Amino acid sequence: MKSLIKAGLLGTALTAVMGLTACQSSTAPQDKPHHPMMHKDGDRGHHMKRHHRNMTPEQRAEWDKRRTERQMHYQQLQQACAGKPAGQTVQLKMADKTIEGTCEMR
Repeated sequence: MKSLIKAGLLGTALTAVMGLTACQSSTAPQDKPHHPMMHKDGDRGHHMKRHHRNMTPEQRAEWDKRRTERQMHYQQLQQACAGKPAGQTVQLKMADKTIEGTCEMR
């Protein structure tokens, strides 16, 4: 009877040790891949190049035009809030629209 109990305990202990050993990772964790928009090794703008690759020349011209407009609008927003305290109301005229907003500190 004692040998049966010893065999059972030995089997249980051996199973537990093997189970714990199998759960442990022996390889070092690999670096996570970079997000496509993150600049890796000086590869700036690779996302836009990939996007522009599937565009026709007309679509690319329209895209560049809209991008330039967005940059101009952003500069106008920055200039409107330059030197003003946070929370002050400002009005901007962009193209045919008048936009009203408040300055924020970021």
